[in-house]
Amino acid sequence: MHETCRLSPDQVSLVSLFFGLATAWMLGERNLSAAFIFLFLSLIFDALDGTIARQYQLETERGFIIDLLFDRLAEAAIFSALIAAGYVSWQLALGTYTIILVMTGLMLRTKVDLGGRRMMLFLAPMLGFTFVFYAIIMIQLLAIGLSLARFNVKI
Repeated sequence: MHETCRLSPDQVSLVSLFFGLATAWMLGERNLSAAFIFLFLSLIFDALDGTIARQYQLETERGFIIDLLFDRLAEAAIFSALIAAGYVSWQLALGTYTIILVMTGLMLRTKVDLGGRRMMLFLAPMLGFTFVFYAIIMIQLLAIGLSLARFNVKI
């Protein structure tokens, strides 16, 4: 992609954010089919940005922060759309997002991240969005515990 389209890792991150925002829009319209297509594309581009950066020795702290910021922005938009469409309560979405932000802060220090937050949304049609949000919370709490234990972080 880098050689063919001449896109930098940061530009690929921006494409991922665009598809994440399109996911949110489609969720807000209650169009799950389109939302999951855009979510899939967002996740593909989210994986590509780091791959391109590593393969072409283009990794930078700035690029890492941009990717992280765009990921959290996409999640905020997606969670907001899920609230607006009535798929989850604002309390559950806000609680989940808060735990994600805590884990992100820890990850910056410990480099431990179990990931998979947006990917788990693909399970929602089978299991329900509420169940998926509780699963995301449990995985984030596990990651927080691993971070604190592994790196002996004092609270």
